[in-house]
Amino acid sequence: MEEASKVNLTRAALYSFLSRAFKAEVNELFLDDVIAAEPTIRSLTDSQGGEELREGSKLLREFTDQVKSLKSNDKEMEAFLVNLASEYASLSGSGH
Repeated sequence: MEEASKVNLTRAALYSFLSRAFKAEVNELFLDDVIAAEPTIRSLTDSQGGEELREGSKLLREFTDQVKSLKSNDKEMEAFLVNLASEYASLSGSGH
């Protein structure tokens, strides 16, 4: 029963994260939330996930490391956010 609980917790956390990621354009507040959530997501996927989830967690860690490095440079962060907004628009179809 405990194993099923862990699996459900992992799924809920990942679904919640993905839901927000695709709901609206990324802003700095969401990036801060992603940075804060990354260790928990990594822990859950390392203990409960398959190879694909572990690879996704690795990519998320690389992404958060990149965001952390941009935080000290306002111009680079702004350009990064504009790029993310452009990608979101193309994914959501609102860029056409």
